[in-house]
Amino acid sequence: MTPRLPCGPGARSRCCSRKIMTGYGRSWRASTSESKAELRPMLLAPAKRSTILAFVAAVTMLGAVLRLWQLDAQSLWLDEAFTARIAPLDVTGIINAIRSDLDTPPLHPLLVHAFLLLGSSDFVLRLPSALAGILCIPLMYAVARRLLGTLTGLLAASMMALSPFAIYYSQEARMYALLLLFTLLAWYCLLRALSPISPCDIDHQENPQGKTANAAEARGWRGSSARRWWLGFTLASALGIYT
Repeated sequence: MTPRLPCGPGARSRCCSRKIMTGYGRSWRASTSESKAELRPMLLAPAKRSTILAFVAAVTMLGAVLRLWQLDAQSLWLDEAFTARIAPLDVTGIINAIRSDLDTPPLHPLLVHAFLLLGSSDFVLRLPSALAGILCIPLMYAVARRLLGTLTGLLAASMMALSPFAIYYSQEARMYALLLLFTLLAWYCLLRALSPISPCDIDHQENPQGKTANAAEARGWRGSSARRWWLGFTLASALGIYT
């Protein structure tokens, strides 16, 4: 025989309290979700293009100061000495010198060889790496913005500018900073080839005609420019391999 549930005044009050609390919990979660949905556009609202560009420029300048300051303060270490030894040679001499070292692709020594027109100091030897490290800052912003939005791009650029590891490798006469630059460039070209219109660039409108226009613009953009981004991805990847 199935036991009957208590139906006294106390049981009824407990049931009513439980229903009230359950309803309150649901309404609280709904209101919280609505408030988050309302707050998210306020937090991630796109700033003016001039403000964003000014911030990226300021962060890039800060990163440049950190990378160029005391660039030649430390003496060359073993691997940098190898770069200093083969960079003054002509192109044929550089190619012949790196044949015996399979871990040294030719692009970085050839780039340093071109910079030696400015002088033969330790500062000049490390200058290509420093410039590559500086260019990584706005490029990091572009990659992160394309993936996760403007705010993430600004944070990523700031972290790249202040990263001790990025600064350290930007002050070495080796290929590390240049490799990072070509890697980021390859990523950016790949993202542009796969997604021609960034989510941050699409004007989200409630008007269906606006959405149709954006979709048509995206298809037209893809048909006219995707190939050059695939070409850029291929070239950047090849340069990274030979750096």
